[in-house]
Amino acid sequence: MSDNPSVLLLLLLVAAPDPRAQLLQAQHRFEQGDYPATRALLRPLIDDGALGDAGDRNQALRLYGVASFLDGRRGDAEGALTALVVHDPGARLDPALYPAEVVSFFDAIRARHDADLAAAAVRAPPRKQLLVALIPFGVGQFQNQQPGKGWALAISESVLAASTITTFALLKSYEGPGHTFADSGEARTLRAANLASGVALASVFAYGLADALWYYRTAPSGPRAALLPVPSGVVVAASWGF
Repeated sequence: MSDNPSVLLLLLLVAAPDPRAQLLQAQHRFEQGDYPATRALLRPLIDDGALGDAGDRNQALRLYGVASFLDGRRGDAEGALTALVVHDPGARLDPALYPAEVVSFFDAIRARHDADLAAAAVRAPPRKQLLVALIPFGVGQFQNQQPGKGWALAISESVLAASTITTFALLKSYEGPGHTFADSGEARTLRAANLASGVALASVFAYGLADALWYYRTAPSGPRAALLPVPSGVVVAASWGF
């Protein structure tokens, strides 16, 4: 045998099976009713992800799933057909081409998958918005799913804002020409109250904004994961977002 690397590479390329040709061969075996051979041909294509075309991959999953079901391997059938639904949510099995029991089995898998997606959508909290985190009166805290803190900030900021506005309005109503006051003692009291409530309001505003931004960036809406059985085992599909 030649030690020339180019010759060795050429021999490997010639010897390597063509995934699409192997898929066609598996389809031919399936049509002949040779389900073990169909599974044997398709298993490496599915496990290795050898079929780059989405249509070919889905066809391989469909044939493998049906062949496994008809060969009495329900676990492999469910894994392959579940993967088919994940890749192609609109996939169907034509009752004119496949036995009724296989179609019913697949329809049950698809219905269960659709129900799981609907349940996950209901459980998932709404996506966070940065602009909402900047709104005072506890709005950012409600978005971060901290209602207790949100109500506390909403009430305290409302009371302080009302106090600031009221004392300022009273102070202006008592003010005479040349910024003078008939009762200077009362004016000083109102001015001090107005200043105190204003400083307190600004402090609570600042705290609420910092708290809302901190938990907006550090507290994700929660992990979501799903176990998807496939012919070679189980795939964990997970997401983590705001």
